[in-house]
Formats: sequence, structure tokens, C-alpha cells
Amino acid sequence: MAAFLTKYGVARHIYIPIVKRAVVDFAVSADWTPSAGDVKISKDGGAAANVTNLPTAITMGNGAIWDFSLTATELQAAQVVVTVVDAATKAVEDQSFIIETYGNASAQHAVDLADSVRAGLTALPNATPGAANGVLIAGTNAPVTITGSGDALTISSSGGNGVGLKIAGNGSGDGIKSTGGATGAAFELVGGATSGDGLKVTTTSGHGFNIAATGTSMHGITATGGNGGTSDGIKGVAGTGGVDIRGNLTGNVTGNLSGSVGSVTGAVGSVTGAVGSVTGNVGGNVTGSVGSVATGGIAAASFAAGAIDAAAIATDAIGSAELATTAVNEIRDAILSDSTAFAGASIAAIKAKTDNLPEGIKKNTALTNFEFFMADSTDHVTGKTGLTVAGAVSIDGGAFGALTNTPATEVANGIYKIDLAAADLNGTVVTLKFTSAGADATLITIKTCL
Repeated sequence: MAAFLTKYGVARHIYIPIVKRAVVDFAVSADWTPSAGDVKISKDGGAAANVTNLPTAITMGNGAIWDFSLTATELQAAQVVVTVVDAATKAVEDQSFIIETYGNASAQHAVDLADSVRAGLTALPNATPGAANGVLIAGTNAPVTITGSGDALTISSSGGNGVGLKIAGNGSGDGIKSTGGATGAAFELVGGATSGDGLKVTTTSGHGFNIAATGTSMHGITATGGNGGTSDGIKGVAGTGGVDIRGNLTGNVTGNLSGSVGSVTGAVGSVTGAVGSVTGNVGGNVTGSVGSVATGGIAAASFAAGAIDAAAIATDAIGSAELATTAVNEIRDAILSDSTAFAGASIAAIKAKTDNLPEGIKKNTALTNFEFFMADSTDHVTGKTGLTVAGAVSIDGGAFGALTNTPATEVANGIYKIDLAAADLNGTVVTLKFTSAGADATLITIKTCL
């Protein structure tokens, strides 16, 4: 019995030879004309039924093969058996063939051989391995997105000193870019079981850490030391040319500060031990003695106005014992010197301001682009446009005469301009008059300056 493999529920042609009765020759169409009932089909051992389509002969030289055209319905079974049994006075020998199906849960073989990618195995990605959404391979893969309801990806190295995950970015891309959940951390790291670090960073040329926090009251780094021994929140060791910690500190400092402190905002409770030197201002109080102040250490510029008044000096705070023999003379000379310098500086400052007072319109000096406003004679408010404005001038109470450069030029929105010649301004008091039909006359009086 011949056996065939075909797709479940898909119509199919089966081609086989039929042997003539009592001989070994292949039957041709002239030898046998199939009739209903000659060809039967049984699905999964069920009752036999006539096939939908009787076979037809296809001539092959001096012989023939026969085409069995089976329908999709006839192939909806795991196993299909077809028999050929001619009626009485047989023209052909009895024979049969079996068909096993694939590619369906009800088929003999669930694997879909027609699926060249995953053979119908729906648990496998339906894409070329290594391609987008395909099975990962050892080699080049398309970018991969993994989503899971629990831990999306768990990786463990079993080799000696093997790395669990080794990642390298490309160009300006990051080696790892991670985003935490709504309240989760982007990274949660746990060091080795004995003495492994939670995080070890080694760079080629960049910063060990480049951190920028976002949000209100969010810190760049929040660090908590260990629970035994001497465990620091942060321990820094300077690199070449650097310092252990650089930046501003808010909070307590326990230990030594070596080097300069740019500024301290807020009170310093106390300093235990010697302060080598203070360069700059001491904003608050000094309680206790100051061993010495170097020559020139306190200069006049060190005291703001009113810095030392009666209230600031206790009774008898400065007596003969506190002053050296020549101290009074030096104080007197300094006061006189500062007073003279102060007076000179004040006079210079006043002169500088008066010298820079703005000038007026100069007498007998041309003035270009002198602007004025023409109001509409209907409402006496709205700027009147499109006028031909004539200008006249009265100098020191004299009769009005035409301006040198009349008429004026329109600017916009009722504003006009005219260039005033030196002759137009050759007086101490100059009155300008501008007139035009449809507009109120505009009068402007100017007191010139030398």
C-alpha cells in the first residue's frame, strides 16, 4: 500500500498507476471507466464513502497514471484510506493507498511542514532566526525587545569567573539604558556573597559617574554606609591633580579639612584645634582670643561704614594699655587722610554726574528728523494721515516765517517729521507752528541751549 503525506484540510491531487486485471500492464483510459462505488474513502477508520471525484487517466507514453483529486473536506482527518475495487467483471486489480496529514492539531502530525520558518510551532517566533522577532542566535541579531510578567530576563554564568552579561554600545549609544518602574529603581545591584562590590566602574576617558537628578528635593547621590566597622557613606580618594571631594557641603563634617574652603554658609558651631589662617571675611562672632593679626592684616577697607560704633565697644575697651605709644597719632593721620580722600572722591563723583546731564536743543544748530503730531480737526484726538503739512517759525517773539525745509514728511499714524535748519533755531526761544487742512494746528515752543 502506497503512503502519502499531505496538508490537513487542503485539496490535493494524488497520482498513482492502476494495474490491469490479471496482467502486469498499467491500465489506460480505454481499459477502465471508473463508476460510482469503484473508489471509496475512509477517514480515521470511519465508514467508507464514495469519493467526490472519480479518478481520471493521464496518458504517459504507452501507459497512463491516474489522477485522484481529493477535496479539502476529504482530507480533514489524521489518516485517509482510499481503495480501488472494480465491480464484477473487473477491469483493474484491487489496490489502495493511505494518506497521513500534517499541519493541524487534528492531523496525524501537528507540525506544519509547509511553514519553512517554524514548522507551525506557534511557541516559536514566526520570523527568520536572528531577524526581528525571531529566535536569538549566536551571531548577529536584530534589536530585541523582551517583555515578561515577572523577571523579563534572567542570565547566569556558570563558567569560571564568567561575566553574567557583557554589553557594548555603539557610537554615542549607551552600553545599558535602563528605566525603572513607577516607584522602582533603574538599577538594583547586589554585590558578591563574600566581599564583592555592589557596583564597580572603570572608564576609558570619561567620568566614573555622570549623574543628574530630576525632581523636587531629589539628590544626585544618596549613600548609606555599611552596618559595621568604619563604614562611610561616601569615601573619596583623589586622582591625579584632584581632591578627595570637590563641591559644596551641607551638613556635618567630622574629620580634617586640608586646603582652602571657598565659603561657609550658616553658622560654624565650633572649631576644635588651631586654625592655621583665615583669608577672607569672618561674618559672625569670634568668641575667644585671636593670637595675633599680622601687620596690615586689618586695613581701613576691612570695616564697612558704621562697623565700629559706641555700642560695639565696651566701656574702657580701649585704654592706654591697649594702645601703643604712636597708635593715637596713626589713627589721627589715617582719619585726616581718609577724610581728604573722601571729599575729593565725592567732588569727582558730583562732577561726573553733572558733566553727563543730557543736552537740550542747541541754538543755531541744525536738527534732523524733528517729529511732531497732527490731530484730526474732527475729534481733535485721532492722528491725521495723508496731510501736506506747512511749517512756520517765530524766533524770540518775531513774526512767523516759513521753515527752511517745509513741507514736512509723513511718518505714520499722524506723526510727521521735518529737518530744522540752523537758521530755524537761531534764537533763545523758538516757536514752531505746523498747519494743514483737516487737522488742528500744532504749536511747539523750544528754549534752546548754547
